[in-house]
Amino acid sequence: MKNNIRKRIAVAIAIGSLLFAGLHSSLHAQESVLKGLEVFVRGSSQDLCRKHQLADGSYSGWISEGGAIQTLAVGQNAQGRIEVFAIGANNDLCRKYQLADGSYSGWITEGGWIQALAVGQNAQGRLEVFTIGANNDLCRKYQLADGSYSGWITEGGWIQTLAVGQNAQGRIEVFAIGANNDLCRKYQLADGSYSGWITEGGWIQTLAVGQNAQGGLEVFTIGANNDLCRKYQLADGSYSGWISEGGIIDMLAVGQNAQGRIELFARGSNQDLCRKYQLADGSYSDWINEGGTFDRLAVYSHLTTDLIVPLYRWERYIEIQPGSKLSKRWGGGLLVYHNS
Repeated sequence: MKNNIRKRIAVAIAIGSLLFAGLHSSLHAQESVLKGLEVFVRGSSQDLCRKHQLADGSYSGWISEGGAIQTLAVGQNAQGRIEVFAIGANNDLCRKYQLADGSYSGWITEGGWIQALAVGQNAQGRLEVFTIGANNDLCRKYQLADGSYSGWITEGGWIQTLAVGQNAQGRIEVFAIGANNDLCRKYQLADGSYSGWITEGGWIQTLAVGQNAQGGLEVFTIGANNDLCRKYQLADGSYSGWISEGGIIDMLAVGQNAQGRIELFARGSNQDLCRKYQLADGSYSDWINEGGTFDRLAVYSHLTTDLIVPLYRWERYIEIQPGSKLSKRWGGGLLVYHNS
């Protein structure tokens, strides 16, 4: 969002088995070419449904974009338009792109047989799509100058979970959990190809990536003792050793606040929301308990002054002014946190 627009933040929820308002599951949000936010969900008929933000900050009615989809991911291309990617009914990659008037193209299939989905933007502003293929290898497609996509390229490996980040040079880095439950990564080279697989060791259970105020990437996982563990990128592009941040957690999400610092959200041993925030020296605060109980967790931050953590269910977007205080609304399903 531009600075002359009141600060808004969107929530991106990977709901899975939960239903939104009795109708929808799997929720994503992205800024539109029309300058408002757009919300994307998988509907009760497995179709892609969306709402777009109106000039007064309210939202349109639901619009069905059809299809029969599983997993959902959203990116913004070099023209500032949204592209929606999904795993289709045949486990193929399917996509739609936003047109100049804000509507969307029909579904385009990119083929393949895929199990997971992540989208990143490279240094040229073009999108790259990463998936886990039928052989549990990393597969990718990259956007061409005309907006179409390359054929499938395999990057090898045997991976489970997948996450993507953009480093200080604007290049993509791909992180995955390997066959030995270790952290593995690849980074994009100057010519757009990728390095070989590099193992960062550890024994990890989940994966999240954030970018700190210096533009370096930080990788967060749940370790063998159910503690929060992290690595941070060094000036030469390599990574630190593993650092334990303690706690006993089983869900993890990462956001970036207005200072460019990372904030971590997790579900604690009592099913409550716990968080940590990055300090000026790059270290992290102690765990702060925000209470509540919930069963899904995600954070979406658009470099605004606010972070929102969704709990229970998606209800509506909340707009808060800079300088507002911490506000909890467990019954409404959202906790809004402002890092002033």
